[in-house]
Amino acid sequence: MPKTPNALLYLALTRTPTHVGCGQGLDDIDLPLKRNVVTGLPEWPGSGIKGVWREHAPAQWGLSPNLVTQLFGPTRDMAALHAGMLMPQDAHLLALPVASQCGGWGWATSVAVLQRMRREALALGLQGLPDLPERLVEPDGKSQQAAYLPACSPLRLPAEAGALVVLGELALSVSVQDAAAQDLCAQWGQWLAKAACPGDEEAWRQHMARRLVVVDDDSFEHLARMHLEVRSRVSLGEGRVADEHALWREECLPADTVMWGLVAAQRVPQHGLEEAHALAHVKACRMQLGGKASVGYGWVEFWPQDAAPTAQTEGGKL
Repeated sequence: MPKTPNALLYLALTRTPTHVGCGQGLDDIDLPLKRNVVTGLPEWPGSGIKGVWREHAPAQWGLSPNLVTQLFGPTRDMAALHAGMLMPQDAHLLALPVASQCGGWGWATSVAVLQRMRREALALGLQGLPDLPERLVEPDGKSQQAAYLPACSPLRLPAEAGALVVLGELALSVSVQDAAAQDLCAQWGQWLAKAACPGDEEAWRQHMARRLVVVDDDSFEHLARMHLEVRSRVSLGEGRVADEHALWREECLPADTVMWGLVAAQRVPQHGLEEAHALAHVKACRMQLGGKASVGYGWVEFWPQDAAPTAQTEGGKL
């Protein structure tokens, strides 16, 4: 596979519920999340990520005002007219925490989601990504409600209940005979836990690695639509009395959701910076993304997965 030049892949871990919306809704959710029009899965616009990085870069990345302008472009009040070097792309859902009937909760993902992320990662030259298990299909080619689990997963129901894992209201069959698929799922759990949280949280990484569930694509889309966090809010007016028609419901990604995305770099002649130099400034950080900052929403950790070690912070710590 040819390598993609001048770009890096990042993972993002939500530390609090996060709302990146698309305006008003038409059903019982007044403020829904923004979703991809093709997959129906939640996503974050790259323009919003770029704005957040620009705002926090001077403090968290130690960048001078001149370098911020070079990387992200001038603001509207500046006389200069040129593009910024960094171009964050949309972030896509990778793993979603979902309640389980056994073992507390797990992180659901799908073969198609892993396949898309793995393809981009390999094109960037990243190493150490596991292979993918075969697609969850029946002999006639139709998809089925099924799941792959690590052999050590605590989410599988007791043996007398059958080879099942229950995520939300979905009872998914587990192939206990496919040892190779179980091993691949365990490898993906270990890779994802390490890549999404490389700081000093070893116990949390072990917890996540054992609870990754690779489900069929239809089940993942259902979980990502029906098992997000929905919060009811009310606006208080004078005298701390609720305003008329002030109750609304908003949709959030729950804490510990994992997203992935790409950031590319382009050459801007007047800057004199190489693209690789620009990407090296993208480092691990914790920033507030999306709306509802005043109520604690949207704290997200970004972890670059650059093949070059210069794009990581020392020791992988924030």
